[in-house]
Amino acid sequence: MPLVAIDVSNKISKKMEVSLMKSVYVIIKEVFSLSDQDISIRLTVHETHRFSINIQEDVQNSLDTIISIDCFPGRSIETKKLLFNKIFTSLELLGIPRNTIKIVLREISKDDWGL
Repeated sequence: MPLVAIDVSNKISKKMEVSLMKSVYVIIKEVFSLSDQDISIRLTVHETHRFSINIQEDVQNSLDTIISIDCFPGRSIETKKLLFNKIFTSLELLGIPRNTIKIVLREISKDDWGL
């Protein structure tokens, strides 16, 4: 049951918001072999001046993206690499450069979930 948080550093259109969320959702569902009920996803759009990976760069035109995926442990390194690569590729197709994307996958014991 992954909980996914997507944080972006600049305002984007509603269409882009939906596309971004849907893209990540579909990839996680496919790679982890999950049903629709097993994934929760949310998007937070930050004001540019409050979100910067490299404070020296022109943050007004950047679209830094951090994707945090909390899930149960047990997936292989190969599965994780596949997940990361598919997300990178999909977001690049949406116009988000790979070098502005950060993905973190946190495996949390089932004992630490309140479901």
